[in-house]
Amino acid sequence: MIEYKKELSKKEKIDNILKCMKSIVNVDKCTQIVTLLESLVKNLVTAKYVMLWIYDPQRDILCRKVDDEEITTVKDRGLLGRAFAEKKAFFTNGVVHSSEYESSVDNIEDQPIKDIIFLPILDNNDKVKFVFQAMTGVNNIQQFVQSDVDTLNMLIDYIHNIELISCCGDEVEEEPTPEEKKEEEDLLDKIINIFRKPL
Repeated sequence: MIEYKKELSKKEKIDNILKCMKSIVNVDKCTQIVTLLESLVKNLVTAKYVMLWIYDPQRDILCRKVDDEEITTVKDRGLLGRAFAEKKAFFTNGVVHSSEYESSVDNIEDQPIKDIIFLPILDNNDKVKFVFQAMTGVNNIQQFVQSDVDTLNMLIDYIHNIELISCCGDEVEEEPTPEEKKEEEDLLDKIINIFRKPL
């Protein structure tokens, strides 16, 4: 069955981003933040599947948590590896025909995909913290275009200060102290206010 996903207006995209940022303030667990961010990216572009890969510098791997199970992959192979190395967003349509595509890395869940777009998020030292990977299904008649890259790049200023490393490994997530939670709320409020511009 042919799939089509209505594209959001610029105002709708910003509204979605701001709503997500407000929701993040009200959750405590890293995995909840990841779920919110993956859902946001899915809404911003014509994607059916979204994964957020977190870089673990101690083990030098990319990881994600799914139902409390850790999934890991390498950072130097496939299109995912290219996103990590180049540190910038890009898309590849008709991905299975790309010579850079490696299904064991780029489609680790073996989904029926057609196109892929990546968005690496960097820390203040210009190192990759995590990478968004969004994919369309094989029945989607749309393709990723440059405006999708521009849309995802809008996210950088909103989320580059978010830390997700506690999602990796077997560490038990510690509850933030009231002071830490207040600091995070203040930071997100500042970010939201800075980027809430009339369209």
